[in-house]
Amino acid sequence: MRVGFTAAGARRGCRAALALTIGLMPFGLVVGMAADAKGLSLLETLVMSGLVFAGTAQLVALELWADPAPVLAATLAVLVINLRMAPMGAALAPVLDRLSGLRLWGSLAVLVDNAFALMVAEMRAGRRDAGFLVGASLTMWAN
Repeated sequence: MRVGFTAAGARRGCRAALALTIGLMPFGLVVGMAADAKGLSLLETLVMSGLVFAGTAQLVALELWADPAPVLAATLAVLVINLRMAPMGAALAPVLDRLSGLRLWGSLAVLVDNAFALMVAEMRAGRRDAGFLVGASLTMWAN
């Protein structure tokens, strides 16, 4: 199987993720309400969501939020929660092992559960385009 990273794959991933984004919207509202309850501004909430980009980790970080913020405790908690991404990345080795540099690390940086599931379905269908993973992930990130 040929492994690629194409714009066509990214567009296909974007289209595949659009239906999922509707289901993610209520979760985004919950994170926004939790952030507001902790006193974060809209900008702070958007930056946190953009940087953390993992739903459970966002909620844990917000739950630990205090003044002063326990940065080390929140960082460790989020790290432990996101360790589940390591075996997901390993499972995508048939697609990711031929990538390097920004394409590899960028694909891993935006990896989330839903995009992983979509990519596994792509792999089972015989397609090996890492652009699909990035397109699906960035669509969910933008949501």
